[in-house]
Amino acid sequence: MAAECNGAAQADAGRTTARLRCYANDFAAEFSLSEVELRFGQRFGGGEALSVHTWIVTSPVHLVTLSRVIAATIAAYEGRYGAIPCAGPDDRGRGAI
Repeated sequence: MAAECNGAAQADAGRTTARLRCYANDFAAEFSLSEVELRFGQRFGGGEALSVHTWIVTSPVHLVTLSRVIAATIAAYEGRYGAIPCAGPDDRGRGAI
């Protein structure tokens, strides 16, 4: 069974050599006391609807670990390529946080 990501068929995720990779330019987050849900999607121009393709549910403890990994990645990227510009006035996200 092939998985789809924004209309492009990908290899079967059950195979050990398959890797499903989807581009994301829209992010949202919601949380409760015991879990955090991160949603990743792709928004196209022209008023097209958002296509959410990935949900990650984790604990707040693991979210802190993820934030440290992301911060270290940003620091390494900026050390190599220079500062990353902000996406614009809407780069604060549309999540429920």
